[in-house]
Amino acid sequence: MWKGVDSVTFEPAWQAILLDGLPHDEAEPAVEAILERFAELPSWPQLPRRSPLENMYALYAEGFPGLREDAGVSFVEHGAILERELGELHLAYLDNDVEYGRISASHAMGLDALLRRLAGSKPKAIKGEITGPVSWSLTMLDEQRRPILYDRVLEGATAQHLRLKAAWQERVLRRVAGETIIILNEPYMASFGSSFVPFSRERAISLFSEVLAGIQGIGGVHCCGATDWSVILDTSARLISWDAYDYMASLLAYAEPLATFVERGGILCWGMVPAGMPARWESPESLADRIEQGLDALAAAGIDRERAVGQSMVSPSCGLGGLDIELAELILNLTRDLARTMQQRYPPQSQTEQDERSADDPSATALEGDVV
Repeated sequence: MWKGVDSVTFEPAWQAILLDGLPHDEAEPAVEAILERFAELPSWPQLPRRSPLENMYALYAEGFPGLREDAGVSFVEHGAILERELGELHLAYLDNDVEYGRISASHAMGLDALLRRLAGSKPKAIKGEITGPVSWSLTMLDEQRRPILYDRVLEGATAQHLRLKAAWQERVLRRVAGETIIILNEPYMASFGSSFVPFSRERAISLFSEVLAGIQGIGGVHCCGATDWSVILDTSARLISWDAYDYMASLLAYAEPLATFVERGGILCWGMVPAGMPARWESPESLADRIEQGLDALAAAGIDRERAVGQSMVSPSCGLGGLDIELAELILNLTRDLARTMQQRYPPQSQTEQDERSADDPSATALEGDVV
């Protein structure tokens, strides 16, 4: 159980969330596909097939200092304009001017459509997403075709820019829902520590912590491959999301920091529904059995199984934007049905049972009221 701003209590309770995008080229059908299945905890969909502006890197580039375009290629150009716009970003950051991080409907039509669709309703929670600072700054290049991650000034600007993007997104989502979950999507963390990403642990943690600090609700990090999870577990993230279908062992390799994360109330989002063809030969029961095996493996590694059960959610293993619509919707159905299966196997505790457990073990509520 996690208590956020305004004393809103969020129960993971094997609820389902979605990651990244959907393959629809129009926003309304994509939003309808989500609300038909996940009305209590909807996620807004990125729609990369609708427009190149909605790919996970271009979507959050809007408004970044020095951003220029030549022959359809965006890049950051050094010079007087960059210096002036860096100053404007820094002032917005210091003033916590969340409006500076506005995301236009042209870049996020799925967000715009979901907000309009939910007007007048109030789901218990809603999930948003931004591209994480390591992946985003590795993809954004300067005029020399060098990733801006390796420019210390632009590295710092990236953290400030994405923090304001996350805060703006959370503000508009909070208008239509009781609690917010904002996930940093970090595919390039799968290469962390390799020669491809020569970047220190300390700098990665600093970038994550800066962006997460702008999130008042539940801030999380997703990586769909094997990574050094101790880096992410050492940040202020309250949720971790991973590809549990193919990379369960990669998380188990970091049992000690994972145990600490679970003990302080951290949420585990099991990406157990394969985001591709293997979904066609899986069922809710087969995937639930794989989660049971994962829970047993966590327990064998010294992680409290009961806590893990009470602090778990499910999702697809990755985004669905590159699939055909039929397969994507099959995966949506499988994710919904897996959530229901796990909720049947582990019915949510009553509030009385939770209060009794908290009284016996004060650490069980370590995160309650601990708001960033």
